[in-house]
Parts: sequence; structure tokens; C-alpha cells
Amino acid sequence: MTSKGGASLGLVVMVESVVVNKVQVRATLVVDTDVWMHTIDDFDFAPRFHLTESNLVLSEASDGSELATIALDDEMLEMVERDRSVDLRVKFLVHGFHGHLMDIHPIIADGKAKKLAESRWKSTLPVEMIAGSESASGTVAADDDANTMHPPSP
Repeated sequence: MTSKGGASLGLVVMVESVVVNKVQVRATLVVDTDVWMHTIDDFDFAPRFHLTESNLVLSEASDGSELATIALDDEMLEMVERDRSVDLRVKFLVHGFHGHLMDIHPIIADGKAKKLAESRWKSTLPVEMIAGSESASGTVAADDDANTMHPPSP
């Protein structure tokens, strides 16, 4: 599942693409991603999640662009609706900086090769429920009923 980031509204988009590597059910739903940035100076990444029907959408907060869409099965959907949060694991990568090492410089004392620096980040993010998505009871909430209070029936 890969998605390209795009510039909209004249804002500078730092995220080049997002690759969703794994979605796991643990104590909460865990989404493991690789985020490819344009340059090593790009550090303004503000992800947001929202749920529409049975799709979990990862978007950028600064411009609202959708970075990735994840189709959830019933167990994952129930967990997201229950917790209303997702654990996001991100590995930041930059083309030209991360990739294949051409010259391996071993550490003579260890006998191992040096690794390129990789920035990793883990956070628990809230999931915004979009009106019209399925609730845990299986009913679909209408937009006009969601914000209207009704008197109790006699």
C-alpha cells in the first residue's frame, strides 16, 4: 500500500510517499510504516487518522492530503471503534541518503559493517470517526441525526 504525497494550496509537502508495511492486532491496532521524505531537513510530519466505513485513512495535518488508505477486516474495525486510537510506528527514510551501501566500511573490532542512521518514531494517535461510518452496533448514523437531540419517547 503506497501513496504519493502531493502539494495542494501552495504548501510545501515534505512527505514523498508512505509505505504501509504491516497492520497488526495487539493490545491496540498497530500500523507499521516507512515514510519517505524529500530531504534530510524535512522534519514537519504531522499524521492524522480518520475512519470512513471500513477504511482507515492516514493523512497529513498541514494540508489534509491522504497519504495511505488501509482496508480493515472486522476484528481490526471493532478494535479501532472500541479504542478510537491507533499505534503508529514510523521509519523515516530519505532517497539518496538511505538505500544501498556501495562501500561497506567494517568496524574492525566488531567485524560488522556500519549502518546508515535511521530515525524511528512511535506514537498513539486518535482516530476521528467520520459521520456515516458504521458503529459497533452495525447501524449507520445519518448526518442530521448525529447532532440532533430527541426527546425521550413516552
